[in-house]
Amino acid sequence: MIPTLHFSEFQESWLPSVLGDIAKFSKGKGLSKSELDPDGKISCVRYGELYTRYGETISQPISKTNTNITKLVLSEANDVIIPASGETQIDIATASCIMTDGVALGGDLNIIKTSHDGVFLSYYLNSKRKHDIARLSQGISVVHLYASQLARLTLRIPSLREQQKIAAFLSAVDKKIQLLQLKKKLLGQYKKGAMQKIFSQEIRFKDEDGNDYPDWEERQLRDMDIYIADGNYGELYPKSDEMKSEGVPFIRANNIKDLQLVWDDMKFIDEKLHMTLKSGHLKFDDVLVTTRGEIGMVAYVDKPFEYANINAQICLLRCGPSVSSYFLLQYLHSAGGKKQFKRYETGSALKQLPKKSLGTIKIPVPRIDEQTLIADFLKTIDGKLLSIRKQIAVVIQFKKGLLQQMFV
Repeated sequence: MIPTLHFSEFQESWLPSVLGDIAKFSKGKGLSKSELDPDGKISCVRYGELYTRYGETISQPISKTNTNITKLVLSEANDVIIPASGETQIDIATASCIMTDGVALGGDLNIIKTSHDGVFLSYYLNSKRKHDIARLSQGISVVHLYASQLARLTLRIPSLREQQKIAAFLSAVDKKIQLLQLKKKLLGQYKKGAMQKIFSQEIRFKDEDGNDYPDWEERQLRDMDIYIADGNYGELYPKSDEMKSEGVPFIRANNIKDLQLVWDDMKFIDEKLHMTLKSGHLKFDDVLVTTRGEIGMVAYVDKPFEYANINAQICLLRCGPSVSSYFLLQYLHSAGGKKQFKRYETGSALKQLPKKSLGTIKIPVPRIDEQTLIADFLKTIDGKLLSIRKQIAVVIQFKKGLLQQMFV
């Protein structure tokens, strides 16, 4: 048997095997959270990090310890580790290859030692065999996975040379993803620093003649040229059976991401109900603010969502001619805006920000032409961030396709 997608120089069938016949198993040794030390001399991996922080390879462990080396189980390069316990079957079905010797491997880790390529094995186990591993695990509140169960796992293995080529290729794809994620992180940090300096007025824009703009005025939202409405419709609020699979988008907090509205997990209402719920009709250039649950998430309403509606978790802000909506969006998303959201929220189990309290939030307001310059500058950065996020999504999707087609 040969995978659908393979390198042309390899035409040999992948041979059936059982993991217990090609590997030896052992366990890591307990390493408590109190034993971690950011200045420690020994790198270490704990089982919880395996399915939250790492991919198929671990080159630079994030944790360190100064625990006596005689009390530790240390890795050999090419070891593959899989959690021995976890919260769900899918979480526990996660493999990573340790790329260096001498990494301390914590308790509740299954260690797989093999003469085959460990990176290849990790990609293989995390794709074609993930659900098989999940089915092997046992337990309800805590799921366990034992070496004796892993040993029964059936595989199909190509030659070592083909394993190495597949591993190198997929590692290169992951490297591309990591570089894009780093680029996004650094640009995000740049934007955060720029926003801090702009809204503290440490740096100022100048007019077209090179002159300073007038001083900013601090004003409350309710005193600005801004219309505020929400999706609290009382008895008219849509019931669960009134939600549709298509129709008018009914925006909820989980449709807000990275200052934008997204279609993921979108709910819809019909046109008749939409026309009844008039206060929540969106227009292009509106700004949305979440006022229940996670307070203060904000989003800009772009053209595709111009005719949408909002639920009870959200308020809309519609700016008049003297206020740039994108400037307002960025300030509300800044550290100063978030601090005020925190100050005015109420409730414990369910956080809330009443519409009246939203109106009391203070905004440092420059003249409209300076607002526009600030908005355009930050919008350019947001455009670059969006482009990087799209690139990341494309490469991740590409990787998923590869994992489906390069293994059997």
